[in-house]
Amino acid sequence: MGTVALSGDVSLASMVIGCALVAGMMLFTGNLITARNRHEVPHIYWRNLPVIIASFTIMLALALVGGFWVLGQLFPGATFDLVTAAIIFFIMTLITNYLMSQAARNVDAGTLSTLLTVVIITGVVIAMASNNHRRWWQHNLSFLGTNLANNAWQFNFTLIIAALLMIALVDTLFVAISARYPGNRRINIMRGMLSLVALDVACIGLFPNNAAFHVLHDQAAGMLIILLAALIIGIRWLLPGVSKDFLFLSYMVATAW
Repeated sequence: MGTVALSGDVSLASMVIGCALVAGMMLFTGNLITARNRHEVPHIYWRNLPVIIASFTIMLALALVGGFWVLGQLFPGATFDLVTAAIIFFIMTLITNYLMSQAARNVDAGTLSTLLTVVIITGVVIAMASNNHRRWWQHNLSFLGTNLANNAWQFNFTLIIAALLMIALVDTLFVAISARYPGNRRINIMRGMLSLVALDVACIGLFPNNAAFHVLHDQAAGMLIILLAALIIGIRWLLPGVSKDFLFLSYMVATAW
């Protein structure tokens, strides 16, 4: 090859995305395990590692694909000589690997919470955008996961990954809370209910609103409403020392809902 295109099947974008994604995942995994063994990341357990690694890898892939898509739109038809392409490849891969290495050493409940929000918003927005011409809003949100939608697997996969992340987040948070309130039955009940909420969200993704799974999908969605309502109503008794502002906000959300 005399020149390398910015985007395309064989391009600078495909090489950076492929190599940086694999290298970034490996570096993130290695650094996360090392930080876990050295107790640099508190309350991160082996059972949570696969979900955390998969989520960060997915976010890296989305960032790389989205970034090069923007560059491709800004500079259509751009090509580079081999030396320039190699320099750009090296710099972008180096930056990606550094960010992933640093992220692995700063995983905590706040990071997982942010990642959970980003995963949900990104997945749903992509599903909405890819089904814009199908006018999904004339049906319901669950339409995005049916066999009538474009790339329905993205929407359902988002729900499943978000559910797994929520389970990891609940696990991380309640280990710290249980240490402060040892043997508190109310805390354990709340932990169990939040875990059930996460499993229910996963079921909504596993059983899309197709003809074959319509009943199961509706039952999972209805159970999600019941669980959330029970949490909002019972938060006063389930969470020790809850503030009045938090209670007011919870009741306001329930009212608007």
